[in-house]
Amino acid sequence: MLLVGALSLGACANHGVQPPVVIKAPEDFTRSFSNMTFKQLPADEKVRLAINNEDPSFQFAGGDSFYEALSLPQLAQPFLIKVQSEVVTTSSDYHGELFFPVLTFLDANKENILTADSLPYVLQEPAAERNYMEASIQISDELAGARYMVVHTQNDKLEMSIARGDGQSILRSSGYQTMMYAPSSKPRYRVNFSLDGWVRLQAYVPALTPEKPKATLNGENKYF
Repeated sequence: MLLVGALSLGACANHGVQPPVVIKAPEDFTRSFSNMTFKQLPADEKVRLAINNEDPSFQFAGGDSFYEALSLPQLAQPFLIKVQSEVVTTSSDYHGELFFPVLTFLDANKENILTADSLPYVLQEPAAERNYMEASIQISDELAGARYMVVHTQNDKLEMSIARGDGQSILRSSGYQTMMYAPSSKPRYRVNFSLDGWVRLQAYVPALTPEKPKATLNGENKYF
């Protein structure tokens, strides 16, 4: 009887208790894009970037991310920037992971012009090389004043994945390692997004410049 009475008193005591109000002070972002070290993106050549914990990180609007900061080449506009992010597979994860590239473009004063976080990426599955997803963005019009580009990702992308069947569907994965159910039709598999990965970039004028073969630096396909 005493135990029942104590439980009843506890229930009465907790009934209707309101949670405390949490007030978060505004964050003071003392860092700026101008503090970044920018590397020159060459014209016409395809370069390969390793974006990982050896790179600096930055508090972007979409969350903290490793990044690569690049100076854009001086090409006649309009020109294209082709972006390819490679699928990395392991023996324990044959579906693979890849880095979802978000592109933030800056003007000559290193002020934000545009953040492209929803480019129409398509998964490519070539027979003779590593799978990758690809998109292109044209530098003209709204981006005519772009002089710099920062390649990073966003926190919300880490809860998504790209479908492998049609190569275009973006699925909500919510951090689960496996799908909650098996779809009745394709795509039945997915590739998850990661905090790091390999990204290939090429800036070129499409009507004039064919893609050049990749070069190597110190015997590796790593340019920066």
